[in-house]
Amino acid sequence: WNPWSQGLDISLVHSPALEAMLYREAQTLAKIAKKLGRPDEETDLIQAQAEKIKLSIEAGWNPRTNFFSYRDRETGLTSTGRIIARKQGNGNMRPKFESESGVRLLIEIQTKSPAAKRPQVEISEYFSKSKGEIETISGHQFQWRTGGLVATSQKVYNRIGRVTVTGLDEKDKINIRIVDTSAEDITLALPLWAGALEKQKARMMIEHNVMTAERFDRPFGIPSLPLSPDPEAESVSVSVSIPWNLLIGEGLLAHGFRAEAARLTSRLMSAVIKNLKQNRAFYQRYHAEKGTGIGERNSLHGFAPVGLFMGALGVTILSSTRVKLEGKNLFPWPVTINYKGLTVVRGLEQTIVTFLNGESMIVKDEQPCLVEI
Repeated sequence: WNPWSQGLDISLVHSPALEAMLYREAQTLAKIAKKLGRPDEETDLIQAQAEKIKLSIEAGWNPRTNFFSYRDRETGLTSTGRIIARKQGNGNMRPKFESESGVRLLIEIQTKSPAAKRPQVEISEYFSKSKGEIETISGHQFQWRTGGLVATSQKVYNRIGRVTVTGLDEKDKINIRIVDTSAEDITLALPLWAGALEKQKARMMIEHNVMTAERFDRPFGIPSLPLSPDPEAESVSVSVSIPWNLLIGEGLLAHGFRAEAARLTSRLMSAVIKNLKQNRAFYQRYHAEKGTGIGERNSLHGFAPVGLFMGALGVTILSSTRVKLEGKNLFPWPVTINYKGLTVVRGLEQTIVTFLNGESMIVKDEQPCLVEI
């Protein structure tokens, strides 16, 4: 984990990004089966699972923010983190906590010697040991984190009457915290790429999040986080990851938002070109506000998104003798593409396609068309 992260066990949370990837994979497998002429019975199970995944994705939609949220695996709800009990050393705590919706707990132990600790924590809905079930969190369930140890409860709670801790030194501190699943990041936009969004929700997400400066829109691309949760998180929150931006750009194209995709592509290319000119290098990530390189030098992750650029340009080269064109050039400058003797000059008003044999064609129509010899 990052030093500023809460250290949550991610297996206990619904991730829209993971669900989007699984949904896209299922849809792709179904398309492959159809191309191969396989009977529908072979893909029935995949399609059924895909529909379940899609329902789970839809359940994560937050109409207040027009964006997706992380949700607890058991309750399906999003919770905001806060400390409900704290103590120094061993002993009992009485949080007297109640909630209509079940919450999951995070147990944080602050110690200078985490390797030597084998803490044990008991969580009960009631203060009396004779009432209710007790969850025991043993030492092996704790993970190292900056400043100590952390563990996530396996149960969810509507009330907490007692928390007992043993195995700590007198100076060690323990916090009992409600798990925070309200955090937002770039990966929550992945259902757009997966094709799991209806047109209206896609438009709302794009207008209120992807293309809004108060949220994710920045001069050099979409940052990892819309807001920095901690001063130490600044280098991560403002960093632009081209692979994640690429997926969102593909989602924009798939939903017909080519102008928005071209705008995003221009911003990503500006960061790449700036670093090539100044430092003669690509970088693992780029600063969303300044465009400066961050992380590993000449990382593959920092290469120019050529596929996204071509898609936003509306040009698909099928071979040296076949080109698919659609729409018009939405970039503010003409683009020339050379491929195996084929030349495509995409101007602002027309496109000139010149083949290896010297034959040329001029296309002014914005409707999708196939140019070939």
